[in-house]
Formats: sequence, structure tokens, C-alpha cells
Amino acid sequence: HGQYNSFFSHTKPKVDMDLYKKRRSESTVSTALSEDEVKITPRPLKVPTLEMAEAMPLDFSEMDNTQLIALAALNIVQARAEMLRRHIMSVDQIPYE
Repeated sequence: HGQYNSFFSHTKPKVDMDLYKKRRSESTVSTALSEDEVKITPRPLKVPTLEMAEAMPLDFSEMDNTQLIALAALNIVQARAEMLRRHIMSVDQIPYE
């Protein structure tokens, strides 16, 4: 768990705009800021809510069509089977069960 925190911790650069404008007005060649001039401020990770966890599909039958199509495109057999089942339901006008 701990080893993945650095992968998922998103940081957004914070730029000193006054310094950027000053550097830009002084030079016509380069407006790049040095590493010292860009401050990285990490934001806290967002964790799923109970509502999000309860809404997560647990089976292919609970997934929406977009999710199934994406998984079927990756050759996930269960997703392809679920798509076929839904197609049969649609064509033959029969319920899922």
C-alpha cells in the first residue's frame, strides 16, 4: 500500500506569477522558470466514500454498456459474454433472467 502512495499522490506546480512576469519582460529569449522558482505543493489523496464503494460493480452483469465495451475490446471473455447476452435480450425482447 505504501509503495503506491508516491504514484498516486498528484502534485500541482505552484508558480510565482510576479516572478514569471518579471522574467518574461526582461527576456525575449527564454521565459522558463528554474526548479527553485516552481514550488510543488502535494495535495492530500482523495479516498472513496462509502457510497462510491457500494456503487462499484461487483460482476459484469452490474456494469454499464460503456464499461463492458471497453473490457470486451481488451478481449475479456466475461465482458464479451455479457455483451452477447444483452444483445440477445434486446433482439429477442426477453428479460435478463
